[in-house]
Formats: sequence, structure tokens, C-alpha cells
Amino acid sequence: MKTTLSSIHHQAADWLRELDFYTDEISLVQHRLEEALAKNKSPKLVSQFEDFRAQFKSLLKQIDVMKHDVSVRDTVAENMLEEALGEDEEISLPEDVILKQMKDLVRDIADTRFLFNFFLSKQG
Repeated sequence: MKTTLSSIHHQAADWLRELDFYTDEISLVQHRLEEALAKNKSPKLVSQFEDFRAQFKSLLKQIDVMKHDVSVRDTVAENMLEEALGEDEEISLPEDVILKQMKDLVRDIADTRFLFNFFLSKQG
């Protein structure tokens, strides 16, 4: 894939904003989980709520790791741009690993949110 260092920088800024959004969204969903758990105390449901709580916690850890990886990538791009004396050269990324990881994480967040909402809808 052909791109520029400037494009990598702008993509990193977009991804970091997106990851902040997902962090906030998961916090809201966790609040909904706690509210629903307070109303449903059957052992079977409590176990399922705990499973979702663990999934949200895992997603938040993955988001933190992704924020770090995106920031490192951005710093590398900025350093390369400085070394190129400000010329925004075209570079080649044979495989954009961070892009794939972002897509996978976003899909996992969406899937977990969907399953949680479906679970809540069944609880009445």
C-alpha cells in the first residue's frame, strides 16, 4: 500500500479519537450492565453479567494497547518526516498491521455490544 507520512499522522489522530469514543461508549455500556445487574439477581443471570463485565474489561485493555501502538506509529512517522526535512515522501507499507488490528478491535467491540444489547432485550 502506498501512502505518505502525513497521511499516517492524520490516520493516527483519527484512530486515537475513535478509540477515545469507544472507551467512553464502553463506560456507558458498563453502567447499563450495573443497572441491569442490580435488578436481576438470579445466579444464572449474574454469571452472564459477569461474563460481559469481563469482556468489556478485556476490550478496554485492548483499546489501551491499541492507543499505545497507534501513538508509537505516529511518533515514528513524525520522526521520519523530520528526517526527510519536511518533505512528505510517499512510502510503501507492504501490510498495514495496525489497520488490521483496528478493524478487528472495532468489529469485536460492535459484536460484544450487539450481544450485550440482545441479552438485555431478553431480560425485559
